[in-house]
Amino acid sequence: MSAGRMFNVLIAQLLDQYKIDNDYSHSDEDNIYAFELGNGIKINILSDKNNYLHMVGFLDLDIQRLDNTKLAELLDINRFSLQHPIYVVGLHREKKQLSLHTRQPLSGLDSSDVFSLFEILVDKATVLQRWLNNNVGLNWENNYT
Repeated sequence: MSAGRMFNVLIAQLLDQYKIDNDYSHSDEDNIYAFELGNGIKINILSDKNNYLHMVGFLDLDIQRLDNTKLAELLDINRFSLQHPIYVVGLHREKKQLSLHTRQPLSGLDSSDVFSLFEILVDKATVLQRWLNNNVGLNWENNYT
């Protein structure tokens, strides 16, 4: 099975498993599945020409609320770690979005691997959302590995 076909099958299984409606867009190079969860977190799942599966969560935020302490905590998430997979946090000032990204080679992934990546991404994005909205402590490391 081609990597593109494998990607589409895996994502169809994921969407079915979690009962997710999606907006599908297609370009010559990438397949992108885009949807929004009930808590307002937007998720994009795509494959690239190098046969990597990418999952990105987007959280809308008021950047003015991020003081130096919060910005330092966000940067700390991206410190070197031997944990795998790596989840990277980014900040897009113009779009006023925080992003959370992970990627894995498609080869060797099965549906349970994709479900696990997705669940961890959603859980980590939810932790970030709670932290941003409620000023609760950021418990990143102890959540999921």
